[in-house]
Amino acid sequence: LVTPLPRRRPWKVARETASLDRLSAGRLILGVGTGGLGGLTVEWANFGEELELRTRAEMLDEGLDILTGLWSGKPFAYTGRHYQVRDTQFIPTPIQSPRIPIWVAGNWPNKAPFRRAARWDGMVPQVDLKQGDEFSQLKAAIQYAREQRKQEAAYDVVYSTSLITGNHPARLTERVAQYAEVGITWLLEQLYPEHFGGEWQGNWPVEAMRQRILQGPPTYQEQE
Repeated sequence: LVTPLPRRRPWKVARETASLDRLSAGRLILGVGTGGLGGLTVEWANFGEELELRTRAEMLDEGLDILTGLWSGKPFAYTGRHYQVRDTQFIPTPIQSPRIPIWVAGNWPNKAPFRRAARWDGMVPQVDLKQGDEFSQLKAAIQYAREQRKQEAAYDVVYSTSLITGNHPARLTERVAQYAEVGITWLLEQLYPEHFGGEWQGNWPVEAMRQRILQGPPTYQEQE
């Protein structure tokens, strides 16, 4: 769903995403973020990656500038603190115009990622359930991002969570409705082994997970 752009070369991502957009007939959406706070030693420090969150945020902003410049198909150059691009031109361009939609992830209540997300096409909020009610936090994050937006264009809010409620379809539909009511436009269901009584290491309740997949997504109809 989200790629930590500061770990990637923006020009390579520009090439890859332009190709994917063409292969998918213009259906690609790019999710980006600074990179998770967990696993810093294994995923970042051990490979010499940048650990300072503020620096990664700067790299993310510069990377997004480069992506959009290269996607345009016009002559482009860039001089930033972290990246430099000499005069160049990327052809072919993505199918979507003016560019591939971008969703930006952030951990609430840190407001900086949501100011960034407000400048793009959607947000991927993450909340800490230990810090309070899930829906109240989501509502606050969504409201803050919308207050920062300078335009009235459609805006996506993408949330990933577990929807396990036992064998109760009505309860499942009710939960989906709760997310819709606070402003979620895309709801992605997590299927982790611990949600089914299993563990990441060695004990995966595959059949229970398979049955949940076969049930398909819950039905939901927006109220008029």
